[in-house]
Amino acid sequence: MDLSVRIGSLTLKNPLIAASGCFGYGVEYADIVDLSTLGAVVSKGLFLEAREGHAAPRIVETPAGLLNAIGLQGIGVRRFVDEKLPELRARGAVVIVNVCGTTLDEYVEVSRILSGAEGVAAIELNISCPNIKEGGIQFGCSLNGTFDLVCAVRKVTALPVFPKLTPNVTDVASFARAAEDAGADAVSLVNTFLAMAIDVETRRPKISNVFGGLSGPAIRPIAVRMVHECRQTVKIPILGMGGIADARDALEFMIAGADAVQVGTASFVDPFIWSKLTDGIRDYMRRHKKSEPKSEVRSPQTSDFPLQTSYFRFACELMIVLTIYSRPGCHLCDEMKAIVERVARSAPGPLAIEEIDISTDRDLEVRYGAEIPVLFVDGRKAAKYRVGEEELTRILRDRPNGSRGSGRLGG
Repeated sequence: MDLSVRIGSLTLKNPLIAASGCFGYGVEYADIVDLSTLGAVVSKGLFLEAREGHAAPRIVETPAGLLNAIGLQGIGVRRFVDEKLPELRARGAVVIVNVCGTTLDEYVEVSRILSGAEGVAAIELNISCPNIKEGGIQFGCSLNGTFDLVCAVRKVTALPVFPKLTPNVTDVASFARAAEDAGADAVSLVNTFLAMAIDVETRRPKISNVFGGLSGPAIRPIAVRMVHECRQTVKIPILGMGGIADARDALEFMIAGADAVQVGTASFVDPFIWSKLTDGIRDYMRRHKKSEPKSEVRSPQTSDFPLQTSYFRFACELMIVLTIYSRPGCHLCDEMKAIVERVARSAPGPLAIEEIDISTDRDLEVRYGAEIPVLFVDGRKAAKYRVGEEELTRILRDRPNGSRGSGRLGG
């Protein structure tokens, strides 16, 4: 039975990945977990230089999860390359390095250093840590910032690049699309949810940083929903995570659209969880008579599920959705809208038209202001500036099956 999965140019022997932050640098678990049996190991977050992190207390249990504000404490990229990476290679681990930065230039430089290090399989861009005031989250909460950062890193490395997305935004799928447009090979989602816990006796926060990132079973249903939304929006692989505690949890993410899964908090509770997850997935595949994870898990077809964030996402399951990004007073926008409406009258099936004024959204204005009007068909960019009736008719006829999702998600 083949459990291997392909993430961009990277082939993993199975879809189980040790998430960043909960597995040290990987070597800490090497005496109790055979690292070569995992799909991959994601390192702790690495800046250019060593980082102290936040003062204690910085971890607290919650009724269904774990709240942390470690503050991305780490040894820095050069020490990792010199001290940790050789042992990980010797142990047969597939190493994905979690890259952090306080500026775009720092992300680029850390990525450049890792690109020259033997034994690094991929880069995970941490643009989503919720408990530090500077750096990654500034990029992760801006569509333009996400796009620019991924573009910059993409230019300096041939390694696969996986931005790790924050759930602390209104529409995570639009950020997945921005990452895809910028050249990401896959996206990791989701990171922890910004949260707070208070000691009612002292009337003070339970962690020194006041706020922290919530992980564990409490966030899983939300994370699954976000993975599903992103699967409707992007074609690149998805690494799903958030509260996975057993094989059924992992399978839930994969049915929703993840190509592989990351496990974090559960490895604190049970360092031996990996063999249990593998056995559970194999058992599921046997019972359902499937031979490989992708066909086994994705066969339920996430497009069978209704989308859940806007009318047009529901409508995409029933009709073609055309979205025009425009601006008031734009002659070309009016011209494109008229053509779309004419073609719609002779469309072979149900069709809905949505017009979005980008002047009301700064991120959309930054991304598309120089090329409006922009036309999306089922969430995929189809044309900009102008489109002819014959061209649009051909686009509608040739659109890929199952390419669903509203143009609201960006292009």
